[in-house]
Amino acid sequence: MSGHTNTYHSAKRIAILLNGNARKVTQALVDQLSYTVPRKDIYFSKTLEEAKRFCQLIYEREYDLVFTGGGDGTLLNGVTELQRCHEQAVTKRRFPVLGVLHLGTGNAVAGFLGARANITKTIQQAQKTQGFALREQHWVEVNGESTPFAGTGLDSLMINHYKKLKDQLKDGPFAFLGEGLRGYLSALFVYTTPHFFTQPFPEIEVFNGNKPAYLLGPKGDYVEEFAPGARLYKGPAMMSSVSTVPCFGYGVKGFPFAESGQHMQLRLAFPPVLEALINIPRICRGTYRSKKLLDFHVEEVTVRSDELLPLQIGGDPKGYHHEVTYKLSEKATWLADFRAAQQLPARQPTKSLPPANTTDIISHI
Repeated sequence: MSGHTNTYHSAKRIAILLNGNARKVTQALVDQLSYTVPRKDIYFSKTLEEAKRFCQLIYEREYDLVFTGGGDGTLLNGVTELQRCHEQAVTKRRFPVLGVLHLGTGNAVAGFLGARANITKTIQQAQKTQGFALREQHWVEVNGESTPFAGTGLDSLMINHYKKLKDQLKDGPFAFLGEGLRGYLSALFVYTTPHFFTQPFPEIEVFNGNKPAYLLGPKGDYVEEFAPGARLYKGPAMMSSVSTVPCFGYGVKGFPFAESGQHMQLRLAFPPVLEALINIPRICRGTYRSKKLLDFHVEEVTVRSDELLPLQIGGDPKGYHHEVTYKLSEKATWLADFRAAQQLPARQPTKSLPPANTTDIISHI
């Protein structure tokens, strides 16, 4: 079941919360955005304290839609701070819908929601009478953080290798090889692939949490149910990762069944290294299927190993761990989803956002 609604909305009052430390966020960008949104509604933060103060103002001013710019981390920080403002408020305001501008590094959430590379067009789309649908989005919670995706194994090891390669190449003539998607691919072939050719996959055990889990078939259909507390897998694993969005970023569709709106997708991968390399295009498109690839829908899951496993949370390295527990967030965030709205027929009915005194959005937060 999807978290997507079938009614379409427009936003009259829009705020933009920018992370001034993100590479693509500059004063020139602020000037560009001010042609679309009044300058007073653009909040440019350089520190966490500034971001907290701006979130308080944004909450009190009751915007219809708040765009964040600076990556998935900026979005999740904004969600956390706005929820804090709502929980501490004596007079409850309407919780705004959140949108994401295509300004991050991998843009996992922005790409998933149909945000355009041309950010001005994304904002203009939101202002149209049938500009966007609402998506009720849950997150992965791990080690006290909320994130779209997290995991151990190939993905986290490659991120560690990417950081290493980037540091080695910075300030040199080949620094460009350590940037963006090119940097991740370079790290994959220079460091990560040789590692897996010379080292066996770590042995892991995966246990379901306190709700039923479901093994998925090749088309995402449920083929087996697992009881709470059941062991889902024991054996070697190249990767054990979870997500509530389909892509890692850069359009890499590592989780093709992550849009249920009710579960995390757990992906366990243990194919031969050569098979994985040959199928990189299919893996990136989300069409790779194998008996050495297991997909589940879960609400809580724990991965354990006698070996230390590298962990990544939202694309950031988070050290090494023997045990990691992932949970589906109880609270959901209403996100502006532009994908379907960009292809609507001219006469598609529209719906305005709820007035400020309604609680139908607040009740879901």
